[in-house]
Amino acid sequence: MMHAVVDVSPKFKGKSKSGLFGDSVEEFDYETGRLLDTLDALSLRVNTFVIYTSDGNPH
Repeated sequence: MMHAVVDVSPKFKGKSKSGLFGDSVEEFDYETGRLLDTLDALSLRVNTFVIYTSDGNPH
């Protein structure tokens, strides 16, 4: 995802001071917040783990 950024949605393009990579990090953070908000709204957050993993290698 962020290791080999292809593009971001128009809402986030050019929003950060770190170019396309920074834009993708901001979009990822925003979407993670939306996920957590949805879990809260459904009263599921207390018993739910949200885990992101990576092998640290874009290839």
